[in-house]
Amino acid sequence: MFKNIIKFLKSKFVWGNILAAVILSIIVLVLLSWWLKSYTHHNESVEVPDLTGYYVEEAELILSELDLKYEVIDSVYKRELKPGEIAEQSPAPKTSVKKNRKIYITINRRSRISKTIPIENLIEISPRQAQSTLRNLGFNADSIQYIPAEHNSTINILYNNNPVTEHTKIPDGAKLIIVAGESSNESVPAPNYIGMTYNNVRNMFSDINSMNQSVNIIYDTPPSSETDRQYYKVYKQVPEANSIITEGTIVTLYMSKSKKTNSEEFF
Repeated sequence: MFKNIIKFLKSKFVWGNILAAVILSIIVLVLLSWWLKSYTHHNESVEVPDLTGYYVEEAELILSELDLKYEVIDSVYKRELKPGEIAEQSPAPKTSVKKNRKIYITINRRSRISKTIPIENLIEISPRQAQSTLRNLGFNADSIQYIPAEHNSTINILYNNNPVTEHTKIPDGAKLIIVAGESSNESVPAPNYIGMTYNNVRNMFSDINSMNQSVNIIYDTPPSSETDRQYYKVYKQVPEANSIITEGTIVTLYMSKSKKTNSEEFF
């Protein structure tokens, strides 16, 4: 029996199984050690640094020390920053995040991009709504000018003191002025425009913008040119001249080269 035990211990099969068991135990211990280390640190968090004003290369070094990643997702134009500097980031600075979290950054572009604005969507809405929309589009819309009008709504948007149209190219961050109506309870007599030419009407106002906010001109036939328009005269207005109206009420002027007024033949 003793000889059989010795023979069994000398068997390659036995030693092979023992070796396999040892190797398997080592693998299990390594995996268990790795899992315990991972489990112990899986809830560790770091504070997101403020990357504003840094270049991407500098931010990469800062984030790598904190085991954080990054991705550039957009570009904007901010006058106070140099081209290529980080302008915005998400998550915000001092936010607690887990390691290996990706930080999304927006860099400052080299120049402003000019773009148009949906002016038709801004007219006749409240000035605060127009202000919010313009700010979301990247413009400086802090200034609101109120003028007497029938309704408390946006009348116009000015850029460099000129009315904005759907074709106006405006740089990012440009300063815009919102012109808004402010209804008044003050009653005034309607001006008398009867018999006036276009130039007569135009000269009653400081600029074309003020004119467009006060009168609405309707031609019986469209003028063929600027020169032709000078031959048109006001033959009718609504409200009528000298009637009592609320300050800011828009007066509609009807102009023609041939029609007569009710009171006289001025052509």
